[in-house]
Amino acid sequence: MSLTHTFLLAARQQEIAELQTLNGTCELVRRTGELIHALQAERGSANACLASRELIFHDRWQQKCAMTDKAVSDLNELLNDRTPIAGTSRLYARIALAVHAMGGLSAHRAQVAALVASPVEITAHYSTIISALIALIFEAIDTTVEPSVARLLLALFNLIEGKEYAGLERANGVRLLAAQHADMADQQMLAQLIERQEQSLTRFESFCGDDVCAQWDALQTTLPLHELERLRRQLLTPAHTLSKTLVDTWFDVCSACIDGLHLVE
Repeated sequence: MSLTHTFLLAARQQEIAELQTLNGTCELVRRTGELIHALQAERGSANACLASRELIFHDRWQQKCAMTDKAVSDLNELLNDRTPIAGTSRLYARIALAVHAMGGLSAHRAQVAALVASPVEITAHYSTIISALIALIFEAIDTTVEPSVARLLLALFNLIEGKEYAGLERANGVRLLAAQHADMADQQMLAQLIERQEQSLTRFESFCGDDVCAQWDALQTTLPLHELERLRRQLLTPAHTLSKTLVDTWFDVCSACIDGLHLVE
């Protein structure tokens, strides 16, 4: 075999290896995104369970825990199989930190089951785990050298980031409606979460490409956005008396919008 053919073959083999590694990175991002969504749903149900003390939310929370366990198993399977991933030391450190953060989930669940944690505390516990997973996704995207894939992954990151702000809005809205009160600090916090959602989704739209953007526009027409805005106005109106009866409605409307964002993922 000539030297030319030797290096052409080596180039093709290297290209195959790079594509396999890129595929592994994308699968890591996908499974991490599924785990984030499951944890967001579990956090929302846990918050509703603690704030309302209603049995229906406790049952929902247990169902969401089972979904999270499946997502954890899927991610661990990928990591244990040593699937080739385009990574740097920073990415591997992020994976280690995320796995370590997940180790605290059992203790947080025990607090929810015993109804001994406040909604604020349990939201913070879950959010710490989710933040570690989002940081992992960002680091994985940063290692991607294929421009077209990197652009889509960047769109995905901003979508996931926006969905996290939506999840925090859901959790805090449940807490405030259950308490039937929102002070100025609470309202400012909600307004900031809404603004950050919009900023993240705007960045998503700028990176996702025309085809995905068209599908996103079509999907939005099916989401209860008008109902969400109506409920937001009640939460954000100064000195407005909040009704505990709206907890279920708020939770369901927010969940429908968050599930819509996950469908885009």
